[in-house]
Amino acid sequence: ITKATVILERPGDWQRWLFLRKDSAERNDLWQYLDPSLKAEQVKRIEQERPKEKKIEEFYTGAAQDEEITILDLSEKDVSRYELWLKVFTRKEAQWSKKEKALREFNHEISRTIASRHIHLISDCSTPYDRLRALKKHLCPSTSERNYQLRAHYQGLLTLPKRSNLDTWFEDWLETARLMKEASLPEIAGSRAQEDFIRAIRNLDESWATHQLTELVRKDQDETEFTGISDLVAEYRSYYRRVRPIASNLGSFATLGVAEQSPTQGAQGAQGAEGSQGAQDSQDKNKGKKKGLICVCGESHKFQDCPYVNYARRRTGWQPNEQIARKFDELRAEQSLKASILRQVEERLKNQTQNQGDLHDDGKPQSASSSGSYAVLQTAITSKASDQPPLINRWILDLGSNTHCVYAGGQLLQIEEWGDVELQVDTPSGKQPFRLSYVAYIPGFFTNVLGLSRCRSLEIHFDSGRNCLYQRVPSNPVCYLEYKDGHWLIDADEKARPSLRAI
Repeated sequence: ITKATVILERPGDWQRWLFLRKDSAERNDLWQYLDPSLKAEQVKRIEQERPKEKKIEEFYTGAAQDEEITILDLSEKDVSRYELWLKVFTRKEAQWSKKEKALREFNHEISRTIASRHIHLISDCSTPYDRLRALKKHLCPSTSERNYQLRAHYQGLLTLPKRSNLDTWFEDWLETARLMKEASLPEIAGSRAQEDFIRAIRNLDESWATHQLTELVRKDQDETEFTGISDLVAEYRSYYRRVRPIASNLGSFATLGVAEQSPTQGAQGAQGAEGSQGAQDSQDKNKGKKKGLICVCGESHKFQDCPYVNYARRRTGWQPNEQIARKFDELRAEQSLKASILRQVEERLKNQTQNQGDLHDDGKPQSASSSGSYAVLQTAITSKASDQPPLINRWILDLGSNTHCVYAGGQLLQIEEWGDVELQVDTPSGKQPFRLSYVAYIPGFFTNVLGLSRCRSLEIHFDSGRNCLYQRVPSNPVCYLEYKDGHWLIDADEKARPSLRAI
């Protein structure tokens, strides 16, 4: 019996518990001896199926004699008949013994999978069938009671739970819909269950729900069948896993096409990739402190939050302590539970680093015919700071940039070179590095432009009302913007900007 086994404690557990017991019994073809829905006279008794032995006399065909007949008295033909019967009998006896043993083990399984307070219900029952009948009498809900519970539970499913409980919610939908269908309840007749599920999802993903609801209405009008509730839940489950923010891989604050980094830049980039996930990380640290977790480094945090394990936790200028680093090396060589956890965390972080490109753009400059916009970096063409445009050393979010070259003063200026740029931007967790790849260098342009369309592949969108960029859903801001003189500016660190005189 594994930890996943359902323990029969209350009437609400009966259906799942009985399903598992039936599944276990059918592995040895035992359900015909156990089915509690049958009356006692209808259920089979394994004792009645035991193969019967035959006496030697039954195979003797010779003349009658007063003495007891033994196998030595059998003729050659009689012996052949006896041996054939014995072979069949031995095989049937072995099969019966195996089934009888499985039945005794199943009897013990029943007692191990019910709550201890219910043991008294089966204390006087010697057979598995009697035990199941006794438990059914006390713990199996009546049809009306079961239907009432199903309706109440179904109403609760119409409210979307917290995101952390979505998987359980999906499972509840599948199980409850199946049970209500078996009970022929009108609440899920036709496509009512599908419509209720779509409406419940609406608060989580309005675009998906709107599309599905439109499709449901169209098929109702065409009198065609809509996707079943089981397939619909599975479809959204797959869709949700694909589009939800993958904080553990990249963080809600995504970089726009991170290029290959040097070791120093890699540490900074990894730190930046945490983005708005920093708040969640702080909560995780606090949880670790509450639980009294002491890391090998001496701090109160988990392995995944330790800079000796997770490169993303290393601040600029961080240097390891040789003694602590040696302790980690010694722990990795051990075979303890703590060492196993450390290796698992390091392997997971390694896989996350390898998969970090999943949310990046294609990393390639777009073709001349493409309508996608580009981030543009420039240097000024004048020498006096007083002649410079006021935004020459700032980065502006551009909603309409869509060409390889830029007009300035009636001139057509070609892209001279492509490169990478790292900015400091405001995020929900403070200033963080923001790396742009394939930035077009165009001498003569009046400012620096970040093209919004390059963000679309990462599902990063612009909210002018809140002055921010968000990823996938408005509740997930990844970068705050500064609104100034009709422009939205993205760079936040004044010290990182080149001075006008230097330009």
